[in-house]
Amino acid sequence: MTSTKPKEPLLTYKQVAVRLNISLNTARKLFDDGELVRIKVGVRGVRGSESDLEAFINRRTLIADR
Repeated sequence: MTSTKPKEPLLTYKQVAVRLNISLNTARKLFDDGELVRIKVGVRGVRGSESDLEAFINRRTLIADR
C-alpha cells in the first residue's frame, strides 16, 4: 500500500474544540451536523482538514462594517 503525505494538517475533535474554544461534544456535533467535513482515518479515527475549519470560521465571522 502506498502512503502519501497529507497536503495539510488534519485536526482531531480536540484540536478543533481548542481552536474554536468550544467543548469536545460541540466539536463532535459540528462534524455530525455536516458543518465540518469528516475524514476517516483508520477504523475509528475521524479528522477534519485545516482548510475546512478556516472556511467554517470565515462563514461564521461577522463583519463589523455592516
